Amino acid sequence: MQKVEFRTLDGRFLSLNANAEFVKSTRQHTLGEGTPTSYVVEISDVFDKLVDTKERCVVIVLPALVSEAIDYSAAPINEQVRTTLEGVPVACALLAKDRVAVNAHALNEAQPLDFGRLTIFWMFKDRVDLCHYPYTEETEERLWLASSVADGHRREVDRNANGKADEVTGADSGVIEVLSYFTVVQTTG
Repeated sequence: MQKVEFRTLDGRFLSLNANAEFVKSTRQHTLGEGTPTSYVVEISDVFDKLVDTKERCVVIVLPALVSEAIDYSAAPINEQVRTTLEGVPVACALLAKDRVAVNAHALNEAQPLDFGRLTIFWMFKDRVDLCHYPYTEETEERLWLASSVADGHRREVDRNANGKADEVTGADSGVIEVLSYFTVVQTTG
């Protein structure tokens, strides 16, 4: 399986193999979902050996996209309220120069503020990669505000004559929406 670099919290770099079974099963699950999907997992789940950390990461699976199609290593995390096909507003974190919108609840489940960074395990058609993005209290607050706006507009779904939600005015075309997410972490207690 492909080697991936992981930067430990104390600044060391580990070159580790991605867990082939994890990659295969996650890719298959996403294909079954029929839409780009994200998962929240323990860092150790994505590697073929145990990594001594309690840090979680968000796995973003884009099985139809080659890695060169977006600049996924670009660091800024922005926020936006987007609307699902059903008309439900969803707070999103915008990654990859605002080309990938990820449900902000997935970031919340990953608890990046505990570690001062958001770790994303990207799964593309042609490769996997691990990236770390700075995550501060300011980032957390901006995403919380976007979540508050989305929650405040949940009852304001506009439907057209066919019962479908009207298209969002000003929605960005070309943005890959990863609104479905699954949390796959062990809880204690």
